[in-house]
Amino acid sequence: MFHRSAKLAYRLGVGLNFGIDSDDSELTADNSFTRVRDTETTSNQFGLSINATRLKYFTPKKRMSFYWGAGPEVGFRFSDRDVNTNSTFEDSSMGISESSTQSIALNIGGILVFGTEFFLHKMISLTAEYRSRSAYTWTSEERDQIDTSSSGDVVNQNTSTTKHQVFIGSSSVLLGLSAYF
Repeated sequence: MFHRSAKLAYRLGVGLNFGIDSDDSELTADNSFTRVRDTETTSNQFGLSINATRLKYFTPKKRMSFYWGAGPEVGFRFSDRDVNTNSTFEDSSMGISESSTQSIALNIGGILVFGTEFFLHKMISLTAEYRSRSAYTWTSEERDQIDTSSSGDVVNQNTSTTKHQVFIGSSSVLLGLSAYF
């Protein structure tokens, strides 16, 4: 954070987001179609966002300061998801379905923040901040699916989609620790 004066500061923010998820489920049904279905799902995600915020302090140089700010934000997200399903049907035939989905999303927009900063020491503070976002997002998704029956029949489907979205809404409450040098 760069303070221009007691009431004005500029902040550059970098956000990282990543996740790994795995799930294995089994469904047993006694109907005319599927008797047992075993599904294994794995997904991975990575995201990066960068924002520049101009902050205006209502009560500068106090132990507790309230502020608001606004600025631009850009982001990138990559995710992939694999789903493998083994099915056993009522007539004892089997089927295997494998799908893989990969997506890339790019967004550009703005953020609006309202927060408070509590100084533990002249050089160290705790912050709590409410953040609202608006963004335009472009997403490209590729999906490959292969279905194989016990008789050896193979169906291969490839789909590609592009989405354009506009988002306006609240995002989150952030808690932080700041050190000033």
